[in-house]
Amino acid sequence: DGEDVVVPQQPVTYTLTITNNGTVTATNVELTDILPAETEFITASHKATRSDDLVTWPTFDLGRGETETRSVTVRLPEAIPVGVEAITNTASVVDDGTYGTDLNPADNQAQDVDGVDAEPGLEMAKENGQDTVKPGETITYTLTITNTGDQDAAGVVVTDTLPDHTTFLATSGTYDEMPDGEVVWTDIAVPVGAPIRLTVTVEVDQALPDGVETITNKVVAVGDGLS
Repeated sequence: DGEDVVVPQQPVTYTLTITNNGTVTATNVELTDILPAETEFITASHKATRSDDLVTWPTFDLGRGETETRSVTVRLPEAIPVGVEAITNTASVVDDGTYGTDLNPADNQAQDVDGVDAEPGLEMAKENGQDTVKPGETITYTLTITNTGDQDAAGVVVTDTLPDHTTFLATSGTYDEMPDGEVVWTDIAVPVGAPIRLTVTVEVDQALPDGVETITNKVVAVGDGLS
């Protein structure tokens, strides 16, 4: 396909070149192509048909020393799935053996592998809808993790550091760990364009020390390298 690295939404055209290096005509040559699982089929030449990820061309004869070409075009998705670092296209050819067996069947299959240039981009937002709070008041913080990159993220760890002078009450869902003063969620999947929301509820202490004028809640989201 003339590419070493491809990017999301890029169309990729694979050119298949079939050559008869034998000594007799190859009859009823059947050519098939397995498309990369992570791509969308666009088109194929010479009246090919497609079933799921398999493209098949009408059979043809190929004389000694002759060459035929076929092509198929696919497109990468806007969001690359988790763990996909490359796409692989595999083409295979075989004849009906009318004039004997293939002299070198080992070269009847070829692959093209392209690296994929994509990565997640995590953004965190937090709000509680309040500007001021009172002693004894209950506060619910909403955490929104958004993936603005071009690859889905997995294994994301979210750590929320609770404000001083508050008492933890609850979270949405089930948190995985709760070290002193923190709530930790692990192994969160954050697809591209599908924000994940979590909530944390605390209660402000009834008695606050002199000089306390604000309370601060901090949160961090970090991927584990799986993307």
